[in-house]
Amino acid sequence: MHWTIAVRKYGIAIAGAMMLLGTAGALNAQNLLSNGSFENGFEGIMSIDVKWATVEMAKYYAIDKSGPGGKSALVCTAIGGDPARSLRIPAIALDSAKTYSLTVAMKTEKAEGVNICVVNKGWTWNSPNIKPDATSDWKDYTIEFQPKESDDGKYQLAIKPQVTGKLSIANIRLVEKK
Repeated sequence: MHWTIAVRKYGIAIAGAMMLLGTAGALNAQNLLSNGSFENGFEGIMSIDVKWATVEMAKYYAIDKSGPGGKSALVCTAIGGDPARSLRIPAIALDSAKTYSLTVAMKTEKAEGVNICVVNKGWTWNSPNIKPDATSDWKDYTIEFQPKESDDGKYQLAIKPQVTGKLSIANIRLVEKK
């Protein structure tokens, strides 16, 4: 399995972005996540604990217009790192023979314990965790990975909540590398 991790400050020149992602084609590739920009609120986003998601989720997660350029962002407050409180974007079809690039724009305020990764049906970690700086302005964090096989060919993007601080997430992009 091949993994590459890169960090990019928001606003860097397009040439720098192309170096991080390898090719210009990756920049224009189709995002495999529906609603990775959170423009449709929580549509397509779930918790593994459905009861918690409907009753308690609003205490810890909100979507506002604080993202880069005034776009939507998911804002997470600290909830002690309880994995049952993680958010998931389910049913992502990936091919275990291909390589993918996952980029997440994040801004943190003393947030620690954040993990964003891809898991398969058997809950096997299929990508390295994306762990942002404890305190930062908006940055793009990028990993490249080749997923392990999944029984049904479906995967989930998992956002594990932070133990401390505040985390904002925007513009999640999962694209196939060409």
